[in-house]
Amino acid sequence: MKKLIVAAAGLVLSASAASAADAPGCSADWAGFYAGIHGGYVFGDTDTTGPAAVADGDVDIKGIVAGGLAGVNVQDCDWVYGMEADFGFSNADGADGVFDDIDLDPNFHLRARAGKLISNDMLLFAAVGVAAGDFDATVPGVGNESETHLGLSLGI
Repeated sequence: MKKLIVAAAGLVLSASAASAADAPGCSADWAGFYAGIHGGYVFGDTDTTGPAAVADGDVDIKGIVAGGLAGVNVQDCDWVYGMEADFGFSNADGADGVFDDIDLDPNFHLRARAGKLISNDMLLFAAVGVAAGDFDATVPGVGNESETHLGLSLGI
């Protein structure tokens, strides 16, 4: 009976040591500066209001976006905190018959984020920040208008 208890205790201790070795923590290093490129596809729908002499419109905007990003992380064992900024250009545009062309270019995000290491190579995080985009609209026979819009940037 004593041999069975000792064997069971040894099995439990070795299983605990193995799972502790797989657990994230201070051995993973996510701290430091990073930079890179990003790309994607944007799409959306916007309601537009034109000059008094021109009817309002509903525009589907779509296109490719690409740019650069940079950020920095600090780490406290299995918690990672950071700031990230990106800047992009896009060919996203649309038209509705009233507005000849609506463009989104350039765009910018600045985010703070916090996360917990799930494993040494996987981080679960949430981010919050500000987003900005410059929209240009052209109405035939009336002219161009450009306006920068600010918004909230959220991510998981």
